[in-house]
Amino acid sequence: MELETAALLLRDFFAAQDSRQLKAAVSKLALSGSELAGPSSETEWLELEYAFNRLFVGPDAVPAPPYASVYLEPEPQLMGRSTGQIRELMRALGLAPPKPGQEPEDHISYELELWCILARLTEKRPEAKQALAWLTEEHLALWLPAFIKQAKEASAPPLVSEMLTLLTRWLEAVRQAGRPT
Repeated sequence: MELETAALLLRDFFAAQDSRQLKAAVSKLALSGSELAGPSSETEWLELEYAFNRLFVGPDAVPAPPYASVYLEPEPQLMGRSTGQIRELMRALGLAPPKPGQEPEDHISYELELWCILARLTEKRPEAKQALAWLTEEHLALWLPAFIKQAKEASAPPLVSEMLTLLTRWLEAVRQAGRPT
């Protein structure tokens, strides 16, 4: 699977807000050639939604927050220095920051989409190549492994664990490629 396509499919999964969106994301992955199999009943999809929310959303404290700042700051926190770095990168590219009430800029779904935007821009804008290298090697490569480990250790259900494995493979492929495909 192409790296950009995989990033966007992973983005859709981690941005899901309910069982319907989780199901749509998993269905897109299956259509793209992945062998993922989602739950077979609506009840199982709802159970997956609850497990997903327990791991990543809340309302209570979550064991695997999907924000870079939690893993990159000296003290785990939201909206840290690393969030500001992503915000500045987005502004430099002319991208609008999320609206108030939405996830902070360093949410995994925004960062995966940002990676895709930079990957597409590398041919047109020379500075995009340097920004992509920073995002990949000095940002994503530093926090995604800790996020993945924390989520798996928090008893992620099998489908979520498979998605985390896909995220691991994507990051390894991106780092190995050294540039977008």
